Amino acid sequence: MRERKPIRNSVRFEVFKRDSFTCQYCGRKAPDVVLQCDHINAVANGGDNDPMNLVTSCFECNSGKSDKTLDETHILDRQRAELEQLNERRAQLEMLIQWRDQLANLEQDQLATIEGKVIKSLACPGLGLSEGGRDSLRRMVKRFGAELVLDAAQSSAESYCERGPDGNVTHESAARAFSMIARVAAVLQLSKDKPYLRRLYYIRGILRRRLRYLNEAAAMQLMEEAVLHAMDIDWLERFAKQCRSWTQFRKELDAFIEEEIRGED
Repeated sequence: MRERKPIRNSVRFEVFKRDSFTCQYCGRKAPDVVLQCDHINAVANGGDNDPMNLVTSCFECNSGKSDKTLDETHILDRQRAELEQLNERRAQLEMLIQWRDQLANLEQDQLATIEGKVIKSLACPGLGLSEGGRDSLRRMVKRFGAELVLDAAQSSAESYCERGPDGNVTHESAARAFSMIARVAAVLQLSKDKPYLRRLYYIRGILRRRLRYLNEAAAMQLMEEAVLHAMDIDWLERFAKQCRSWTQFRKELDAFIEEEIRGED
């Protein structure tokens, strides 16, 4: 009788993987059963530990065999079908990888286009994005979509970009405008339910540039309340361009709201 050599773990794993961790006799799978490697051509009949001579078997099925040979045609047909399936999986995996590479390239091209438009909106000579800035822009596009990010970049530039003595937008204000794009995009997303919000943020930008001091949160709250009490937004914008202080602006809107509330009573 031929000496039985132990089957290496690496060989066992390859056989199990090839057979999808399924007993080729009864069809049961791991972890429901303990799997073993069974010799197609029994060791007693001269079989060896070559993977092509091994098949996955559960403990019960393997224990019930002795020197019986599994039908060779059945095994060869099954292995041929599995090899064909494996080749098909490999081909599909290669196509999937190629498709993902194409999507990645498309995403990079789209991001480069959006970056160029954002830089143009900020209108700051020599301004460029660092790798961190590009990562931030990529997250914004993923969260809000390209169109909303571009709209937010334009709105942020209008609100935060300031020009220096040379007439050009300063790098500091452009950097702040870029850092505010995500917040502005979130506001624009909310403004789908409150369409007036975008205009109010624009008016707040006017106040920020003109006034020495401005309570920005209070200004937004006050303007929204005034608009909800039927204040004309065009008038509000004109007043923002004329008022001399935050106190004057606040008192005017407070008076309007109080008068409207009394009229409702």
